[in-house]
Order: sequence, then C-alpha cells, then structure tokens
Amino acid sequence: MMGPTDRESQTMANTILGRRGMSLSLTSGLGRCLMSAGIIGGAGVALTPCAMAQSAQPTTSMDAGEATAFDTVVVTARKRDETAQSVPISIDAFDQSAVDRLGIQTLEDLRFSSPSVYAAPSTFRQDTLNITIRGQQNFPSTGLQFDTSAAVYVDGVYYARPVGLTGSLFDVADVQVLKGPQGTLVGRNSTGGAILYNTREPTSDFEGFARVTVGDYERQEIQGAINVPLGDALSLRVSALDSRQNGYVKNYFSDPASGYRNYTPGMGYQRTAGQLALLWTPADDFSLLLRGKFASEDYTGVVYHDLGYFVGTTLAAAGRPSICNIPGTCTGFTDLLGHVVTPYYTNYQTGTAVSTAPGAYNALLNSVAREQTYGFWSTEQAVTNKNTGDYQTYSAVADKRFGSIDVRLLTAYRTFDNEGASAGRGLSYVTNINAYRTPKYRSYQTELTLNGAALDEQLKYTAGLFYFRETSPNDGGENWLYLPSAGTPAPSAGRQITYTDQTSNTGKTRATRPTRKRPMAFSRIRA
Repeated sequence: MMGPTDRESQTMANTILGRRGMSLSLTSGLGRCLMSAGIIGGAGVALTPCAMAQSAQPTTSMDAGEATAFDTVVVTARKRDETAQSVPISIDAFDQSAVDRLGIQTLEDLRFSSPSVYAAPSTFRQDTLNITIRGQQNFPSTGLQFDTSAAVYVDGVYYARPVGLTGSLFDVADVQVLKGPQGTLVGRNSTGGAILYNTREPTSDFEGFARVTVGDYERQEIQGAINVPLGDALSLRVSALDSRQNGYVKNYFSDPASGYRNYTPGMGYQRTAGQLALLWTPADDFSLLLRGKFASEDYTGVVYHDLGYFVGTTLAAAGRPSICNIPGTCTGFTDLLGHVVTPYYTNYQTGTAVSTAPGAYNALLNSVAREQTYGFWSTEQAVTNKNTGDYQTYSAVADKRFGSIDVRLLTAYRTFDNEGASAGRGLSYVTNINAYRTPKYRSYQTELTLNGAALDEQLKYTAGLFYFRETSPNDGGENWLYLPSAGTPAPSAGRQITYTDQTSNTGKTRATRPTRKRPMAFSRIRA
C-alpha cells in the first residue's frame, strides 16, 4: 500500500493539530513514520522502527513561524495580571469570544463549560443562584445567615449574596473560575472557589456593536454597546441588554365555578440591564475608572408537574381509604383564594361515585388526570410564583504607579430591592403561600492593593487592606398555611404564620471576622 506523500502528511497533521491552536512541520522521513505509526491518527504502534529510520535522517529545525504556540491567557487570580500558566491555581478562563461560542448567557451556564462547577437557581426562586464548585456548597441562603462557598466578584466588587446572580452576561471582557479554597487575596475566604466576572473597559477608539437574538417560546434579546472617546484622556462606554422569553411549562388552570383562570407559563423571564463606565487617564501612571450597573429582573417562577398519585392501602380516619388523605379527594374545603373545592368522590367511605359538581373540577385527582393529557411540560397552578428585583452597583477604581509599586484603590456600593412569592407546587388550589421581601439590602466595600517587585523581578509581593459591610434591616417573609381538616372548615380556621428578621454582617480586615446581629425575630400565629 502506498503511504501518504510529504505534502499530505503535512496537511493532515496541521489540520488535526490546528484544532488545538498548534502547527507541526514534518520532515520527509519523520512525517511518513509518524503517519504510519498512527501517532497523528491515534493508533498505538511500536515506535522503535520509526526511531531507527529517523536516526538516519538529517536533523532539521523548525522555522520560527512553524513553532508550536499557545494563546496567552492573562488572569487576575492573585490581584495582578499574570499568565494562567504561571499561576498555581486551577483556573478556567473565558473571554468574550469564548462566552459567545459556548453559549454562556448567564453564570448558571458555566456548569456546561467548566468541569466540577454546578450552578442552579434555588428551589422556588429563579432569582437566587446557588453555585457549587468541587462539591462545596453551603446551605442555600437568601439572607445573611450563611456565606456562600463560592464567591462571586464582578469587576472586583464582591457580590456577597446569591440573590440577583441570575442576570445575563453581556459586554464581557472575561470570566475566570478559580477552583478550590481561596485565601485572602480574593476578599473573603471561600471553600469552594471564586468566580471573577469582568466587563469591558472604555478605550480610546470609537466602536460599538449590536446583537439581536430570537428563538422559540417568543425569545427576544437585544444587546449592544458603544465606546466613545471624549478627549485625549477621557473615554465613555455604555452597554445595555433586554432579554425576555415566555416560560416553557404551560399553565392550564381554570376554575369553572368562579371563572378564574391563570394561563401564565412557568420558567419565563424578563431581564433588563445597563452598564456605564467612564475612564480618565491624565497620565501614563494614573487612571480613574467609574462604573455604574443597573439591572431589573422578573421571573414567572418555578412550577411543578404532577406525575401521578398512589392510592395506598392504609386506612385514613373514620375507616376511609388512604387516598382520602389527599385534600379535595373525599373532603371539600375552601382554599386561601376563597375558591370552593368540592370532593372528588361523593362517597368517601368507599372511594367511588366521582363527583360532577363544578367545584370538583379542581380537586387534585382531576387536575393530575388532566396534566397527563396535556403532556409533561404542563401544570395547573392557581397562583403564579413570582420573583422580581432591582439591583444597582456603583464602583470607583483609582490606579497609581510609583516606580515598581502599583497602588490600586477600589470602593463600591451595592443595593437591591427584591421580592417574590411561592404559592404551591403546581396545585389547582392554594393552601400554602410563602412571600418574601428584601427591600433595603446594602453593602459597602473598600479595598487597597499594593503590587510590587524587588531583586530584579525575582521577588514579587502583594499587600492590601479589605473592608466590607452589609446590612439588610428588613429581610424577612410571611407564610400563610391552611390545613384542611377532616371536616369542612371555614376560611378563618386556617393558620397564618408571620416571620420577620433583621440581620447584619460586618468584617473590617482582609482576614475577616464577621459578626451578625439578629435584634428582631418573631413569629405570629393566628387562628
């Protein structure tokens, strides 16, 4: 069999290695040897004959343009610009082109592109993102009770709470995922790792872009940015995003007795955000960068699809079949919306004679049967779960160089107002409503970092101070719980549980020692 020619060997090798950003030049004998041995193709063949044959060939050096080369990836994992290869930390780095190519639209999408990273919204709250790195995750917390195991920094600003991390990524400079425990160099200690998310800074060029995306479920997204030089030392960059999509879980709730309907699909969203950056560089060794970020998010919430029910064999109270333990099956009641739900069975003793009364339409067994007809991506939920929030972040970064020492001062202020409600798990009636609200979250951050070098660049050092304080004086929620009894209770026989909480968390040094205050925590139960 005739082997490949020198030109064919060169072409095949460059085609395969080119996928990894490399190019290989093969000499005549070595090229045919590697191709026949399967090193390029992947077959495992002994190399001894090749080595012997190659020993007779003259040694040929590669041209400079043909040498193997890798793209240089610059990261800031240790508070200074360094190549990823020189940093002793496991890092996944994504620039703007990688974010677009891999379809990373939110921080949640990193779970598909970064190994050992998992991110998903909290149960019943699409606005709260729980991030797990290398299996490390603290108890999902939407308040100030627990610090996250994976810290998130946006343009150097520490986002201490998982609330509001579900927004879209746009006008990205890079996203860095640091895996493993992080020390004081990235602010507060985090056992799982850290995510550094940086947006693009203003430049001296007039430029911009616009991107429009459409998709199924009426997905519509438009984003863009414009960079405007305002003089020799001043530049402005403005970017904005509007993204929305209807939910993919259809809601078919209808109450023929009252005429009330709810067709709002679950898992829908609308995100609007804007970023403003102003860069002043009056000298080569000094710069001042001001940023403002604004975001508004609205989610239709998580819903459930009922897969079925289990009749069981254990008898319920009064000798009834155990299926009577399901509300609305053998006993009627009025839910928290004031809707009357009559029993599914008219004969609760035997579990027979299905009721045809209009109120029985929304008994659970009827609802489950209809959901099986609608298909898996369906629900019958009387009240839509909602998550809404408005978020603002303001920061200023001053960078000054004194010889071999670089001094960087960052100060930031972050605030958000957030509220939502969870009204059941895909039920056709409402017996449990949980409402929460965080109306006055505030955080303050100041960080001073010094980077220097000595001994002819053989010694590099970093020093700094870090201050962080956050408050949430009105963080809390309410839970309305209505438990149908064996009889037919009136609406006033339900229970209402009200819970309010006030917490704060303060740390004043790089190795932070947080203190928490809970001056008010009480519950109120009313019959």
